[in-house]
Amino acid sequence: MDGGSNWSIQFLTNINEINLSSVCFTDANNGCVGGSENISSGIIFKTTDGGLSWNISNTPSSVFDINYKRIVFPTPDTGYALTRGFCMKTIDAGDNWALTDTFLFANGNMFSILEDAFFFSPDTGYIVGWYNGFTGYTYNGGASWSDDSLGQWFSIDFPSQQTGYIVGWGNLVKTVDGGTSWNNITTSLIQNNSLYSMDFTDDNTGYACGETGVIIKTTNGGTTGIKNIYSHEGLLIFPNPVKSELLVKNSDKINKLTVHDVLGKLIFQKVYGTPVSEFKLDMSDSPRGIYFLEINSEKNIYFRKLVHQK
Repeated sequence: MDGGSNWSIQFLTNINEINLSSVCFTDANNGCVGGSENISSGIIFKTTDGGLSWNISNTPSSVFDINYKRIVFPTPDTGYALTRGFCMKTIDAGDNWALTDTFLFANGNMFSILEDAFFFSPDTGYIVGWYNGFTGYTYNGGASWSDDSLGQWFSIDFPSQQTGYIVGWGNLVKTVDGGTSWNNITTSLIQNNSLYSMDFTDDNTGYACGETGVIIKTTNGGTTGIKNIYSHEGLLIFPNPVKSELLVKNSDKINKLTVHDVLGKLIFQKVYGTPVSEFKLDMSDSPRGIYFLEINSEKNIYFRKLVHQK
């Protein structure tokens, strides 16, 4: 009540061994904390009275180690909780949580340690992790996730709709087009430090911290040189932004191509009886704006943001 000059200790329970890793409040009274119970079981608590009392939320049970390391709420009702190989979601302010489909576990990559998330809206956002590196993007509230395979990451932040940063394992990447493409802006300062958390106050000014007590700052967007590392090398989407005809080409042949607008409305869908290596899409009559491509191939599913300019 005094802006952090003094702190009081609150204990949720003394029945089991509880370790808490993340906290998120949507207002002065409503919030959730997450972590693990007895080392291996994930647990989330919720308060509706500013922390005076806490109740255990309903979360999925699992035989695998779960520790909720990051909880974010893009809106008071919709939230996401990250753990090893899984991203849980709530639509009732944290009372109940359910699995979203990151497909990590289904592909044998449950050892992806999901660390951080950033959401632009209840349905649109990123999650990142390491070990089996994962950079996931969803436009449909976690019903499906892309895997841009950009690297091993600990933290992600978007100071604005178009400008974003991801840091981890001695690397820093940046986007200036809302994630359509990413550039490697790693410097020796980034490489020489293990950075675990990052926060930007505007497009150019940011802070990162990590091992040995290091805190670093940038006032120029972290840029000293760039190298394009745009996701999957075998997938080509050109041009982007597009004005008329779009070329989609993939070394892993395409089974289905789907286009949605930013509200999730289906704009176009094509299913190929015989998989194809490339496809041309006429966007000339489409309204100007942002679209999302879902590309189903023989081996993977890719999601890409597409900007249409007239």
